[in-house]
Amino acid sequence: MFLDLFGFELQQVSLASLIVVLGMVVDNAVVVIDNYVAKLDQGLSRFEAAWRSATEFSIPLFTSTLAIIMAFLPLVFMLSGATGQFLISLPVTVAISMSSSLIVAFFMTPFLAFIFIKKGLVKKTEENKNVKKKFSVLNIIQSVFDKGIEWAFRRRSLTIILAVATVILGIFTMTLPKQQFFPNAQRNQFIIQVFEPLGTKINVTDADTRKIEKILVADSSITSFASFIGTSAPRVYYSFSPVFPEESYAMFLVNTATVKEASTLAAHYDSILNGILPNAKIDVMEFAQGEPVVSPVEVRIFGDDISELKKISDEIKTIYRNVLGSQLIREDFENNFFLEVSVDETIANQMGFTTEVIADLLAVGFHGAPVSVLWEGNDAINITFRLNKDSRNSFNDIANTYVSSPVTNASVPLRQFAEVIPKWQTGKITRRNGIHTLTVGCESKPGFLSSEIQTAIQPHISSLELLPGYKVEYGGVIKNQNDTFSQMIFALIISIVSIFLILLYEFKDIKRPLIIMVSIPLTIFGAAIGLLATGNVFSFTAFVGLIALVGIVIRNALIIVDYSDEIVASEGLSFTQAALESAKRRLRPIFLTTMAAAMGVVPMIVMKDPLWAPLASVFSFGIVFSMVLTLLVIPVLYSLSIKPKKSIDQ
Repeated sequence: MFLDLFGFELQQVSLASLIVVLGMVVDNAVVVIDNYVAKLDQGLSRFEAAWRSATEFSIPLFTSTLAIIMAFLPLVFMLSGATGQFLISLPVTVAISMSSSLIVAFFMTPFLAFIFIKKGLVKKTEENKNVKKKFSVLNIIQSVFDKGIEWAFRRRSLTIILAVATVILGIFTMTLPKQQFFPNAQRNQFIIQVFEPLGTKINVTDADTRKIEKILVADSSITSFASFIGTSAPRVYYSFSPVFPEESYAMFLVNTATVKEASTLAAHYDSILNGILPNAKIDVMEFAQGEPVVSPVEVRIFGDDISELKKISDEIKTIYRNVLGSQLIREDFENNFFLEVSVDETIANQMGFTTEVIADLLAVGFHGAPVSVLWEGNDAINITFRLNKDSRNSFNDIANTYVSSPVTNASVPLRQFAEVIPKWQTGKITRRNGIHTLTVGCESKPGFLSSEIQTAIQPHISSLELLPGYKVEYGGVIKNQNDTFSQMIFALIISIVSIFLILLYEFKDIKRPLIIMVSIPLTIFGAAIGLLATGNVFSFTAFVGLIALVGIVIRNALIIVDYSDEIVASEGLSFTQAALESAKRRLRPIFLTTMAAAMGVVPMIVMKDPLWAPLASVFSFGIVFSMVLTLLVIPVLYSLSIKPKKSIDQ
């Protein structure tokens, strides 16, 4: 209801967010129910156990829920561009879901527990002595953990050293998975782009694309396709950037029955269409997530002299060609073939010609001049005056063209006072911030990642010897990745600082918040193992998974620290004993909430969705590994750091 109220629909990101948050929303209720059952085991009445089950944990539950929300919320303000628009519904969905779960845990869960749960888990004999508990997996886990935490307390220094070693190992392991900023979109469509030489007339482009059309029509795997000559399709997907109208450009939007067929056919046509049009470049591509780019791998060259830029471009092209997996290498300073009409002005003036008159006569003859408009219903058909087709077929026709003198009215061939010289020139020049910028890009072949090509070319690009005033920088996916990751790192820093301030406000003490914050780096090793075990890449959504882990591990550490303080106050135990007892008693709710959150995203891993599987892998494995480390390390840190306050007399 609140998603709709804030203007968010049920779409890819909001639905994925609900799956991610599915395991989290039960956490508050699990803690309340576990506390309610513990109160019943202590002999309290159901009514008293019900209201105390929520009130005793109201502050830590509120704080931990706020911590989870704050872990995601900065993404709303930090991410910009298409990536920010794509992801904005994730933190909003998490915030709404977690707030709702807190309200339910405080007001509905105790009421339902009072009605349906009438006794605790521990049976008592007539002598009011505890008997053995029933066999359960939780009891076995509890028994194993009790031995483990006791071992950790006996060797507290070694436990801390192992924890630090795990963090260092996790940082190293995180460099092992392959990197891919955004995967291909899961759509039953792909694109075929045709790039003719700049200046190619639209009728030539149209004739060439007809050859591709015949191949597509004969393929029964293709359900339909649309061809666009001289322009591209409308923006059919958020990350697709239409090309400006150009006569030398054509595009096919191809539809298939399934997503898998689209991926298979794209790879198939990428191979068979290569070389079918000798004068054109053909790019077969699937839709991708994230910011739209012209080429996934791009190197931008800045400088003033175009010839020097071209020289550097040739060197970069050679680097691309020597890298395994690169294809469709192109630059945006496109060459254009043209004819220079070199007029002998002395002879031309004697015959009554000026360069302006010659240019106008040739333009009318070969390009045409508008005469009128013929209306066929609601369609306007331009009537153009120009030479017939046979008289404008070759370059020789220009030199042999008869032009009429406006002074003598005599018709003479152009070759008598002018020479027609064929030449190549730069047909398009691009600038960035007013500076000539030549961009050299390439695509990756099927089975290769753009990040692999990027990594391979970087040492060679760095070794280029550039003249003063010239520089290179990277564009494409790596530029978007660096920009977005820097924004996300900043958002993560804001999240961590905000969570620390919340904890500082709750405890009014700096030691306890710092102990709780130590749980954050304990997630790195599990996250890396998750990516390696599932074969997923480290992507944009995997980074989001790391951010999601922050809120969860903060919750677990917060419960241990807060309950340790409660035991010290209520039972009079020492801080060391309280930390040990807190870990043992809070194992059950922490284990249940953690496993619920981990299992909630397992379908994403099983379905192998390329966009969300990395997030699920990082989150699921990271939260389980961090749970074990948090339960062992945080109590030990608490026992080492928190000491009794000395009285004034002392």
